[in-house]
Amino acid sequence: LVAPLEKSRDARTGCLKNVCLFLLSLSVLVPLGLVASAAVAGRPLTHQGMTQPLSGLNFALMRFARDISRAKARRRRFNQRYALVP
Repeated sequence: LVAPLEKSRDARTGCLKNVCLFLLSLSVLVPLGLVASAAVAGRPLTHQGMTQPLSGLNFALMRFARDISRAKARRRRFNQRYALVP
């Protein structure tokens, strides 16, 4: 029989190992994917050439932030709680 404290400690250790393994694999696979993407697309293997696919994501997030700020301004201006109409 294993005490409940021992079980929770084992579960935490296993979870911590899984999280560390995930972060390690993510930190290795993402840069390798960016390098491979640049090489296949014929872009230069410089910082700008490898991060070019992320520029679309940056643009989308900027548009999202703009839309949120417009909704907040409209709510302040017209005192409407759920005003999402531009």
